[in-house]
Amino acid sequence: MDKQKKYHGYDSFEELSNAVQIGALNKLKEIKDEKKEKILSKFREISERLKEIPLNERAQFILKLIQKEKLDLHKNRISECNYLIDINNRTIDLLHEFQSNHSAIEYVKPISLNSKQKYYHFNGTEKQLKKIYNFLNTIKFGKYFFIEGTSYTVFSKAISGEKFTTKINWRDSQLTLKYFINIMYRYKLIDEGKVSWQKSKNSFLHNGNKINSTNLSKSKKPELIISDKIDSFFNTNFDLKK
Repeated sequence: MDKQKKYHGYDSFEELSNAVQIGALNKLKEIKDEKKEKILSKFREISERLKEIPLNERAQFILKLIQKEKLDLHKNRISECNYLIDINNRTIDLLHEFQSNHSAIEYVKPISLNSKQKYYHFNGTEKQLKKIYNFLNTIKFGKYFFIEGTSYTVFSKAISGEKFTTKINWRDSQLTLKYFINIMYRYKLIDEGKVSWQKSKNSFLHNGNKINSTNLSKSKKPELIISDKIDSFFNTNFDLKK
């Protein structure tokens, strides 16, 4: 069976690596979860970026990543930082696997933003955006984290009105999604003016499915324990602008 056809169209590095049974990834079971997550998070970002890069340009892109990783490895050896040295070496091993299997990730043409009014525009700093991403990707009230499986690249582009290929996949209820959008607006972190649920529809999925903007707009407030946790995060990290 043709390998490219067999492994064609995987949406994430985890899916791809599991499909082709990459030996280097299997070795990650031997290391601590924290280090494993640091390595895999790099590849969540890379797999999303590869979706936007035509096939004939990917080899050069991956080669540049390997060269950068080797430069970081050299610096970490000088400083004798064994923790980062191990991450560098394992990342280089996995990048070599990517050289052989990158064609398995399907190219997706970036979404054309015809009107800025249909997409959100983040008004804060990148540092603030990363704080929000980390909060949504590490807080769990049900079975999943709010945006489990969504890379920072996907999140930052979709919430900032840049061209993107994949929407943010909200894993919790639509009640919490509406509350999150409302509090972002309340803190003036997204476009001023009336909240447009069409923007949410264009930027988010709900458990992999398209969102009905009318249904989302009619969603009620989530449970108090969840809304309080979201409120506490924004109160601690952001100033409420009047």
